[in-house]
Amino acid sequence: STRVGDTENALDEAGITRLQNIPTLRLRGQGCLVAIIDTGINIEDDDFRFSNGATRVLRLWDMTDQSAAPPQGINYGTEYTREMLDDLLDSSDDVGDVNDIREGGRYPGHDDIGHGNVLAKVVAGINGAVPESYIVAVKLKEAKGTGYVMYANHTNPFHDVFGPAIAADSALPFP
Repeated sequence: STRVGDTENALDEAGITRLQNIPTLRLRGQGCLVAIIDTGINIEDDDFRFSNGATRVLRLWDMTDQSAAPPQGINYGTEYTREMLDDLLDSSDDVGDVNDIREGGRYPGHDDIGHGNVLAKVVAGINGAVPESYIVAVKLKEAKGTGYVMYANHTNPFHDVFGPAIAADSALPFP
């Protein structure tokens, strides 16, 4: 059996590693986009950055963060673009102190629970199923006593919120 967070064994048991290692298939996620809609993602983690330090997160909607503009057509949370996230990550490298980045010392989308971040690592981490993919993420907000809010009054948050922004980019910008 596989321990929680034991990505390599989980991929082996699912047969993903065997497929990734077939050179002619090149099944590592390049040119793909994955959506993580869960309790958050820790963008500062090396699992979600390219070797040059740039983030692999194209868009992040943090429903718990009211510090800036929400996604178009939505009235809560804050949407972060890849450029905004890279600026935050670059500024933390310069000052060396996450506390200078955001009050409380956390990056946007920070996963206090850990479930979303572990899921993101299994799917798109360095040792994940698609380690060369891009990521869009939604950090869900907790509803009052009922679990997590998926996306009030809408059926497809990925399409409604991120679709137009990503379509405007026309091609995924691999560094």
